[in-house]
Amino acid sequence: MGRRGVISLLLAACLISGPEIQARGFNDINVSSNNQQAIEKLSLKGVAVGTGHNAFKPERELILAELMTFLGRIAGESASINASATGNQSKGWFAGSMSWGIEAGLLDGKETGHEKLTAARTNDILKRFSEDLGVQSVQAAAKKTLITRGEVSVALSKLSDLRDEATRRELTDGKIQGYLSANDKSIAIYKGIPYAAAPVGELRWKAPQPVKPWNGVRDTIAWSASAIQPAQAPFWSWSEEFIIEDTGYSEDSLYLNVWAKNDQVRNKPVIVYIHGGGFTSGGSSVEVYDGEYMASQDAVYVSINYRVGILGFLATEELSAESDTGSSGNYGLMDQIKALKWVQENIAQFGGDPSNVTIMGQSAGSFSVNALVASPLYKGLFSKAVGMSFNIVNWDLSTSEEMAKVNAKALGDLTLKELRAMPAEELLKLETRSLPVIDGYVLKENYDEAIKNGRSNKVELMSGMVPGDAFLLSPISPMIATVEDYQKAVKTAFGDFADRFLALYPAEERKLPQVIEEINKDQMMALQNLLAQIRAASGDKATYLYYFTHVMPGPESAVYGAFHTSDVPYFLNKFSDLRAAYWTKTDYAIGNVASQYLLNFARTGNPNGKGLPTWSPATGANDYLEISEKSSLQKINEEKAALWTAYLNQKHYSQIH
Repeated sequence: MGRRGVISLLLAACLISGPEIQARGFNDINVSSNNQQAIEKLSLKGVAVGTGHNAFKPERELILAELMTFLGRIAGESASINASATGNQSKGWFAGSMSWGIEAGLLDGKETGHEKLTAARTNDILKRFSEDLGVQSVQAAAKKTLITRGEVSVALSKLSDLRDEATRRELTDGKIQGYLSANDKSIAIYKGIPYAAAPVGELRWKAPQPVKPWNGVRDTIAWSASAIQPAQAPFWSWSEEFIIEDTGYSEDSLYLNVWAKNDQVRNKPVIVYIHGGGFTSGGSSVEVYDGEYMASQDAVYVSINYRVGILGFLATEELSAESDTGSSGNYGLMDQIKALKWVQENIAQFGGDPSNVTIMGQSAGSFSVNALVASPLYKGLFSKAVGMSFNIVNWDLSTSEEMAKVNAKALGDLTLKELRAMPAEELLKLETRSLPVIDGYVLKENYDEAIKNGRSNKVELMSGMVPGDAFLLSPISPMIATVEDYQKAVKTAFGDFADRFLALYPAEERKLPQVIEEINKDQMMALQNLLAQIRAASGDKATYLYYFTHVMPGPESAVYGAFHTSDVPYFLNKFSDLRAAYWTKTDYAIGNVASQYLLNFARTGNPNGKGLPTWSPATGANDYLEISEKSSLQKINEEKAALWTAYLNQKHYSQIH
């Protein structure tokens, strides 16, 4: 194993996620009374610094020399566990000189080994490791300025607790080892499994290539880096649990994660989650995408990363000219195809049934689900689909050629050779468009055309919206405050249909918020109904429509209501501890209902089950299930539904405008 591989392992090890270890920093770790025990445990493993416990007192502040030796020893432990191809099996692998050599190279030899480490200084060292070696970063954060030896010891001892040989699996590319869930150790968790080669260098803007097989046992205990994108942080309604973890960003991000019961049961339904983020951001490490509950209910749950932004969806004339398909763009969708092929080849090793795969996505993930249903490349890779908060049935997708012309203006005189040589961070400054296109390969036609022409994948479909989607997807802004502005917005949005809409959705000042909410709800569900109508007419399988109206509790609930993405925690039954003070019995009850609908759907293609409100498949008759405190079937008023049908049948959304 080379130096890069060892350091990759040690940094991945430090990023392990558990109840007491967070990638966000050491400030989340209980470091009071457990320090001495942690050091003793590490000493027995040959990891602790010094020859005796007294030589490494937990309350003493960490110095640079000790940190580097610490990291080296953990690298050694990882090398031992992974049965390194170099034959170096020693748990106490002497790595002090290696660590010092790397540190000297990174910091130009300017630092003293006796320097006491602050949180900021530690972050700087780890960041330099990340930048120089191309691996993910660890962030340390102490409640006080200086970090103690004990704080680091507890993190590393927890690492050794979680890694478990019982989770070993043999995949097509090599052996992996994950860890067991902390609560009862019943769920095997694998993070950062590579499903494609790093799309770097000449592989930038190419279809994903096979992973190079590895020797020994690879640790899959930490999130991979997220795809290159602008740095993410909580904003607007999306609090911390809706944001990717601080895993770093890299072009080497084509990894997936698996949750499965650690038992011998076979042929479990498989759910593959595709993250959102507008095709410019996002990743699989978002807390609310966690799959532990799904696994506890005898499903195998997979979440994936894929290329986003300019690296995932760039279309240019030069890229099309060099491509075997004569087109460009859709690299992120090709990644999703590659991940689903990995599932077909490997999911049985986790107890999953490759013939019973459900793809699931929210926002841009739902756009992806729509595209995958329409794509001829996905035949046989999944049997059911769930689209949350997006529906492209009335979209006119741009062609690769059309998008290339738009991007040419942003790229100016830059050649493909120059673009491939540019640092990824510099590429983010270029204002190109990042959306799926009709390229004649991944996508040959629009979603509705694929369905009508009988060329879409014949799958059961669950599709829905939340009220907060109106801020992103509806023609009338919920922020409109006056009747005059409402009337102007209706005329702008609906053109020749405006007078009919104003007659059916009239507004008085005191009722304006309710009217806007109703028109946006009907618009979103009418669009879903159009999808069900087209699918039914083409003889497709069942379509189940929902409208999720329950408001997630929290300090911002009165402001944001049922916001975009707020249905995801309920369907996955993942209630973040960050809102522990706000969750109620009602939330847990709705989570049980929504998650059982999803699990039943994944098992059989029908969400209905014992004790659940009846959910009838939609046939185009403008009915849907409202999921709330009292879930029930609802229906759009017939006169309004007729108007929406007439409007939507002649209204298509263009990507370029």
